[in-house]
Amino acid sequence: MDKYAAPEYLATGHLYVKSDVYGFGLVLLEIMTGLRVYDPKRPEGQESLVNWLRPKLSSKDKVKHIMDKGIKGQYSSQVATEMGQITLSCTEPDPKKRPHMMEVLDVLEHIQRINLVIHSSTKPDIASYSHSSPRHYQY
Repeated sequence: MDKYAAPEYLATGHLYVKSDVYGFGLVLLEIMTGLRVYDPKRPEGQESLVNWLRPKLSSKDKVKHIMDKGIKGQYSSQVATEMGQITLSCTEPDPKKRPHMMEVLDVLEHIQRINLVIHSSTKPDIASYSHSSPRHYQY
């Protein structure tokens, strides 16, 4: 079994345009948590990272508790929340409900800009970035 394969591929053997989006979502989840996507040594019910943590990705309060402690302080709660939302949409079981990779890229670039603005506002020697109104994405 491929740990990064989309559920529709495992069920049918067919790949779709958005099958890779699912695998990318799993990589995002690994980056966010610092955990492997599948670990049989974790407690029962927690072996599959996506099955265990996917429900927590939609909650602002819960997503901050699953973030990798090694990157703590390098992002805002808004960044964590938006990362949770895009990861949640990428790992949607129904491929028709997943975003296209261009939308994922757009969201990640937006998240990067948010993070730059936050970090630049705490460092006076870095040029300031414009504070445009936050964008709202349809995940």
